[in-house]
Amino acid sequence: MSDKRLQKIGLILLHPLPFDGSIWSGFMDLLPGATYAPTLYQCGDQLTDWAKEALRCVSEERLIVVGSSIGGSCALEIANLAPDRVIGLGLIGSKASCTPNHEFRKSAVRVLLEQGFDTAWTRYWRPLFDDMTSDEIIKNAHKIASNIAVSDQVNGVNAFHTRVDRQAVAMSWAKPAVLISGSSDTHPGSAYLSDLSSKMANSRFCSIAGAGHYAILEKPVETKLVLDQFIEEVLATL
Repeated sequence: MSDKRLQKIGLILLHPLPFDGSIWSGFMDLLPGATYAPTLYQCGDQLTDWAKEALRCVSEERLIVVGSSIGGSCALEIANLAPDRVIGLGLIGSKASCTPNHEFRKSAVRVLLEQGFDTAWTRYWRPLFDDMTSDEIIKNAHKIASNIAVSDQVNGVNAFHTRVDRQAVAMSWAKPAVLISGSSDTHPGSAYLSDLSSKMANSRFCSIAGAGHYAILEKPVETKLVLDQFIEEVLATL
């Protein structure tokens, strides 16, 4: 993509649990030379700190911010912290509202610390893939996630479950937004994201057929196409 409008625009891609920024490797050419995919676990267990670090990673003044799952929650934090800088917002399998479940959070942390990543993977994250997702994709996903320190995974679990409800940020967002859900995702699911999109002033919803919670891993070509179109839509507003 070559366009003078791209000057001074950065794209931030924010990872979901239990993965890191490397899962965006096939998306780094969406804005060549200005696409960032930071890994944020070591910022601690508060999502606001993740958002502040993501903002420190970029030099561009105007930003398009896209996040998957907890990454979408972080994108909303960035939009809340720097509303004048963010010109486009993408949420993939992400929920704007939050109802804390501290017992579940503490249980998940215990599983990670006492039983290890593989048990947590089998219990919490493996079921989020579409039933038809290939064994190769799931094996590769497991490999990526298993290389992340358990202490970092714990930070991610705590950050996700203690995040601030940003429903008001989403509902008041008037700039371009795209909300994406895998067709078989239930966390939060197509119905939730479609409904949220319908209540946002300048948003559209897209369902990715054959994907579960991790559309960027399960259907990367289709997801990338949606994001590429979204970037064009944002540019058209400039």
